[in-house]
Amino acid sequence: MKTILYIVFFCITSVVEAQVQTQEENKTSVEGIEWTKGLNWKQIFNKAKKEKKYVFFDCHATWCGPCKGMERDVFTDKQVVEFYNKHFISVRLQMDRTQHDDSNTRKLYNVANMVNKKYGVPAYPTFLYFSSDGKIVYRDQGYKEAANFIHIGKISIQAGSTFPFPLYYTWLTEYQKGKKDYSVMAKLADTAKLLGQNEIARKVSKEYRSYLLNRKDEWLKSDNLSFMAHFISGSNDPFFKVFYENSDLIDSLLNENGLAQYVVDTIIQREEIEPLLGFNDGLRSSNEQIMAKDGPAWNDLKLRLSVKYNEDYVERNILLAKLRWYNGQHQWGESARVLTTLTKKYPRFYKKRASAGFINSSVWDAVFKRSVDKEQIDAAIDCMSDLVNQCPSWPDGLDTYANLLYKAGRVSEAILYEEKAIASDPKQEELRLTLQRMRDRRPTWPHYISTNFWDRGIVD
Repeated sequence: MKTILYIVFFCITSVVEAQVQTQEENKTSVEGIEWTKGLNWKQIFNKAKKEKKYVFFDCHATWCGPCKGMERDVFTDKQVVEFYNKHFISVRLQMDRTQHDDSNTRKLYNVANMVNKKYGVPAYPTFLYFSSDGKIVYRDQGYKEAANFIHIGKISIQAGSTFPFPLYYTWLTEYQKGKKDYSVMAKLADTAKLLGQNEIARKVSKEYRSYLLNRKDEWLKSDNLSFMAHFISGSNDPFFKVFYENSDLIDSLLNENGLAQYVVDTIIQREEIEPLLGFNDGLRSSNEQIMAKDGPAWNDLKLRLSVKYNEDYVERNILLAKLRWYNGQHQWGESARVLTTLTKKYPRFYKKRASAGFINSSVWDAVFKRSVDKEQIDAAIDCMSDLVNQCPSWPDGLDTYANLLYKAGRVSEAILYEEKAIASDPKQEELRLTLQRMRDRRPTWPHYISTNFWDRGIVD
């Protein structure tokens, strides 16, 4: 009897050990997202079909700081783990190569190479989301807080069944067979660009552009305006003039305030301002007509732009150039004044043109940390109010907004938003310290702020 029991026990133990070993070959069981590993492309998607899940690829590099931050802080977040393990087969793709790569990383070299070639991975980390039948449904990149990362995952699941993604692959198949359906080519090009299928986007957009150039009566259709917004090549492009001269009409047709100005402003910044002021490479321009000894000759730059653009476009783009320049030079007093003018005079442009991170850091460094000017603080509050309404789970934005409210004496509101910041990022201890200072009615701003701060002209 003992022998039989021993044999049974041995067999059960062996089966369990074999199952555990098999599971370990396919996923890393650490406190975090369950990473499927050691499978090829076909096996990954077979697994997704079997488990009725989507596929998530984390494209990272060993030297990438934000990638390490995601691995340390976000991929181990309890809510992230629960959501991604429930809905995705998750795979980490190391895009660089080192002599220390383990066998599982090496097994995925071919998958990483294929993904990079077919979908393009221009920055790290890049997140790619696929349906179980191998169709890409969404992508994003850069470090994300936990709440935002979950939000992206939810978008991906919705995108898999939401227009235009299901039709995209039908259109693409027909196009690749040689069928040219111009009624869907604008959407085909737009969606390809959104999904990072840049070669497809380039080819389709080139062909559709040739078709559209000879049909001016179709230019103001919403699909074509969206296409133009994505594929205008520069100020010499005929489509550029459409956006420059019809901004209000285009905003109305596309139901998006500030879009036309954003398209035009982006090209002005790229063509006229960034090369001259060195924003592309971090170096000052050697153009002596524009660059004075101590920095940009703003009046000369204004005259240069005025030859091509109206006063509204010139002033707005000069202001943004000034903000970027003064931030880079740590001339915070000038930054605060420019930021206030931009926010009050061009709110649509400023919120649309600049990234949320750029606005947040500008407000934090130039206004919260250094300004005691009521007008500047109030303008910054208005600006951040719009941002936190757009990004209600963004802890950095919520924290900046809360600190501004507190500095303005709106203590109850400040505490409420600091609590929201903590709820969005419970691991950030500094947020809890800030909340306690607010509750104790102690300053949360730097010690060197005083009533005569601006009179002393302190810049650090």
